[in-house]
Amino acid sequence: MNVRVSPVLLVGGFLCACPASESNTPSSSAPPQAAAPASAPASAPGPAHPPVPSGEPLTGTVKLAEGLSADAVKATDTLYIMARQSQGGGLAGRLVAVKRMTGLEGKSFPARFEIGPKDTMMAGVPFAGPFIVYARLDRDGDPMTKTEEDLYATIVTPVNPGATDLELELKAGMPKTVDAPPPGAAPSSAPASQPK
Repeated sequence: MNVRVSPVLLVGGFLCACPASESNTPSSSAPPQAAAPASAPASAPGPAHPPVPSGEPLTGTVKLAEGLSADAVKATDTLYIMARQSQGGGLAGRLVAVKRMTGLEGKSFPARFEIGPKDTMMAGVPFAGPFIVYARLDRDGDPMTKTEEDLYATIVTPVNPGATDLELELKAGMPKTVDAPPPGAAPSSAPASQPK
């Protein structure tokens, strides 16, 4: 006798081939299966923490300190505007965003700047303050090096996203930046010095 075999079915945890006449009829010995409602949406795992919305850009000007002539800036110099998270007490946390400006000369100053969500260091990192804002006029084209020939500016007072009319004054001399201690480190009993 020829038996037509239906597609393979999973019954009770075992693979089996059943006659076609039985393929649409559940076995009386098999336990009833609870059917999931067709209208129930599949639940997707949500993020552990809701995303933090990014704030509005910071805007302002960078100018040369009194006593610096226009030829103090060359077209080959690069100006970096940096926003670092403020940890309070003048302590600077991680670098959140960097704006790179090139092609400036002494006559370009005061120079307008805007730094915001599009300048964050990594995609998905929110532009959420408050921030301590820095500027550095780099002479050698390498952003990783800092020299006494570079010009620096700092806004020590924390600023929030959306702040306008910020003013950074470039001057000679490397400022003292105070980094926040790593998480879990014992706080120092010495008072924190303020950046220049």
